[in-house]
Amino acid sequence: GIDYVPQHNTQYSHGAFQTAMMQWGELGGTIGKVIKEKRDKGQLTGAVTVKLLLGFQSAYVDASSVDYNVPSKELLVINSFTGTYGHALDDGSDDGEDFNKPLKIRGYGAGFDMGVTYYRKKVHGAGDCNKTAEIRKKYQYRVGVSLIDFGMISYSKETQTYKFDGQSAVFAGIDTLKYNTVYELDRDLSNKFYGDPEASAADSKYKMFLPSAMSIQFDYCIRPSVYANATLIQPVSIGEIKPIRPSQISFSARYETRRFEVAMPLTLYSYKYPHLGIAVRYGVLVLGTDRLGSFTGLWDATGYNLFFGLKWNICDPDARKNKNDPNCPAY
Repeated sequence: GIDYVPQHNTQYSHGAFQTAMMQWGELGGTIGKVIKEKRDKGQLTGAVTVKLLLGFQSAYVDASSVDYNVPSKELLVINSFTGTYGHALDDGSDDGEDFNKPLKIRGYGAGFDMGVTYYRKKVHGAGDCNKTAEIRKKYQYRVGVSLIDFGMISYSKETQTYKFDGQSAVFAGIDTLKYNTVYELDRDLSNKFYGDPEASAADSKYKMFLPSAMSIQFDYCIRPSVYANATLIQPVSIGEIKPIRPSQISFSARYETRRFEVAMPLTLYSYKYPHLGIAVRYGVLVLGTDRLGSFTGLWDATGYNLFFGLKWNICDPDARKNKNDPNCPAY
């Protein structure tokens, strides 16, 4: 903290750093096909999803360098700061209250996901909607390679960027400094660095890229309904301003039938921080978390997440008339 005495009167100098956050929605469509297949031996499939991106809120800091000193817990002296920051959100400049419209669309963009999957010894009919399929292996193993969240959003509504070029500033009373709105923060920073509350304003729009990544998945069928899985996600840096998806590798065991499924993944975030999760599916409902320890208190919490979903398969109209018809795919 800023009251940590051993750091006082120490000159700090940092190179480039960046932080970014974004909130968005997606509307997309997927097309896929079987690329190559040998019955009961192997199958190669591929698909691509094209998405319209709706940008809600975002913010970033993109710094080239900063030199600063903390003489005491009440005082921060920035000798030089070079960089930009910006945000697209309700900053409170109109009514004195910020973050009032978190789902207002402030930008638009486009993106895509794509991938291929190879199935070894995929069994014909193992995914049918009948009891016979439940006791058969669907495949020996499958391997997938994917590109995830490649795209960009251009924010232009309620959007502003600010630029600083080697300016200095003194923040007295930094330990008790408070701002009621983001608008107050923007004007005060500009006033402290330039002596003018408007001087740092640079542009009313910016582009932010999605947290892109490449993923490799391996899924092995140990016996009918019992699977082991390994998944690797490696972030891919695209564009200048973007949030970065954490790198991770996960290992999971899964019990899967047509009606019921449960999986327990052990995930290493940044390839070193372990987190245990659990996911359950019953019929069309999926519910789970990657951070089981954060809910149970069994170990330190470094974040929370909870996911849920509903999914229906649209079967062939003739197959729906007979629930035992094998032409209705289970998965």
